[in-house]
Amino acid sequence: MLKGIDPVLDGDVLRALDRLGHSDRLIVADAHFPAYRLVDHVITLAVDVPRAVRAVCSVIDLDTVDAAVMMDSGAPLLDVQREILEAGALSEADASFVGRAEFYELAARAQVVLRTLEPRTWANVILSKGVTPTA
Repeated sequence: MLKGIDPVLDGDVLRALDRLGHSDRLIVADAHFPAYRLVDHVITLAVDVPRAVRAVCSVIDLDTVDAAVMMDSGAPLLDVQREILEAGALSEADASFVGRAEFYELAARAQVVLRTLEPRTWANVILSKGVTPTA
């Protein structure tokens, strides 16, 4: 076990995150998301989406442009969406909200999906990796 690494991040997840470059995208998805239909590289995590986002953001910085893209539920921000933004230390202004079809189009270009056991709907987020500052 590695010291200082969130235990949600096993070797497969760390490898996938390490391979991401600036502006590459990853999806943290709920259990309903059609991950295997859209993306070749899928890793399943036995946690909910906010927990997975918190773990991911503990080892990578998000891009300052298009940090997060979420599905627009057609309603005000849902509790699960608020929890996801909080887990990523993001505000609602840091996220873009798009319709389901557009979300799936964007998702198909992601490098990896972290599929969770999250049972709540609308709990999907596309995160863009940023540049990790030196020093």
